[in-house]
Amino acid sequence: MTKYNIKKVKGKKQIVWNPGRKRGLEEAKERIGDIEREVKLLLKNKKKIKVLEIGCGYGKVLLELKGLFGDRVELHGTNLEKRWDLKLIRRFALAHKMFRKKDVNKNLPKLHILDSGKKMRLKSSSFDLIYAQASVQYIYDKAKFLEEINRLLTKNGKAIIELQEKKIDSDVNIVSTAYPVEYNTLFEIWNEGKKVDVLKYLKKFKNVRIKTAKKGWSVLHMTKGKRFSLGLELINSFNLNKLYKGWWGTKAVYRVK
Repeated sequence: MTKYNIKKVKGKKQIVWNPGRKRGLEEAKERIGDIEREVKLLLKNKKKIKVLEIGCGYGKVLLELKGLFGDRVELHGTNLEKRWDLKLIRRFALAHKMFRKKDVNKNLPKLHILDSGKKMRLKSSSFDLIYAQASVQYIYDKAKFLEEINRLLTKNGKAIIELQEKKIDSDVNIVSTAYPVEYNTLFEIWNEGKKVDVLKYLKKFKNVRIKTAKKGWSVLHMTKGKRFSLGLELINSFNLNKLYKGWWGTKAVYRVK
């Protein structure tokens, strides 16, 4: 995924920011719900909270939250690739006039470059709110990721995770016909030779609820669970884009232990 493109307008070069990585609070409402509202609810019980976005891209949501709540929120984000760094987030913030140049550095989130499908180098029980939009579909080990989210949540914390477990045609909210049927799901579980319904499997855990987003796919709401383990063994995981450049996402296949 490109960081941005350059085009000429009246002879001058202009940055064209990647639309998939510049989603803000308004776009998040369509995908995972009202993040601003979630922050307000948490701040009713705490003077300051810690927030983590998985796959923050340009960090637009985090920057907007900082503008709304100031020092009452400590903001963190993750990106997988080193090129999606804090300098890029700073450049985006200035280009969109989100903060004045003299104030921008102190308002940037703390960025962690890491693989969210492995154990994250972050302290356990340290985040009050964790969310992810349009990110989980690229994570190689989705089960490990969900277990890590539980580890990172505070006792009264909450996670809101867009699963996008199926390829959805967003215009009509049906399974996409642009992919072969075997690649229309990105999170696949098998048990004794039989395919398991992923959402039903996740729902059996007491700290997990599943909602449906306006876009048609599922959003996982999680609270802190004791000794939380999905009981799944990763059999294989692969990038669909490696099969065909017109496809996106990472399919992960599991076996129930």
